[in-house]
Amino acid sequence: MSETPIATGRTAEVYTVGDDRVVKLLRKGFDPGMIERESEHMEAAHRAGVACPAVHGVVHVDGRAGLVMDRIDGDLLLDEIALDPMRLRQWARMFADSHAETMNCTTADLPDVREILLAKINRADIPTRQRSVALSVLDAAPAGDAVLHGDYHPGNVVITREGRWLIDWIDAAKGHPGADIARTLWLSSSATMSPSMPKRRVFVTIQTMFRRWYRTRVIAKTGVDRRVVDAWRIPVVAARISENIEWEDEALRAELDRLTGS
Repeated sequence: MSETPIATGRTAEVYTVGDDRVVKLLRKGFDPGMIERESEHMEAAHRAGVACPAVHGVVHVDGRAGLVMDRIDGDLLLDEIALDPMRLRQWARMFADSHAETMNCTTADLPDVREILLAKINRADIPTRQRSVALSVLDAAPAGDAVLHGDYHPGNVVITREGRWLIDWIDAAKGHPGADIARTLWLSSSATMSPSMPKRRVFVTIQTMFRRWYRTRVIAKTGVDRRVVDAWRIPVVAARISENIEWEDEALRAELDRLTGS
């Protein structure tokens, strides 16, 4: 295993293992069960035909749980957008197409997104009326067996010579594509940017255009009714509040107010 990580995130670090594998090591303080769940999710997605790294088992290194998987050499779509924003429409189309291709795969081996959202909404610190509206919309939401990534954003799409690969599968589920599109619409909104981000105003403008192009393209590619996606946004936003992301909280609550007419 390499001495220094080749990638770092909020919950984990990634190290090389030999020439063709990596290990994703969970940071101390996080539930080791996260690695087990991600392993199961990636194996399910791989069986369903999704372009994601193959898994080679769970390990423990210095008290940290880790997931060994194929090494994917490529560039994050997020970095490509930052380096060449003049191709923004092309990047948005690629992003939408990759999402649609993923959701075109089906599985019975992932948790139901409606059950995940139900648990999160019940944990969320939101007014009773808003919780009731969110749960009512969720109860009426359509079922499905599409593979849903659960955290689909440009930082989780890797571009290689062979094609596009998706990483970070901890939040994966099965269900109706509208749920994952609604979640990505939030994840690609300016509210998810840290207020301290350099040149934030410029990136907000870029992100707004990217989000609009993505939305139009992915709806056309999947055939999902735009009104169904809009309905999914209520339980998705309500559930997101339970994740306690400090810089998003105010915007999430304002969006939930707007969506529920509060």
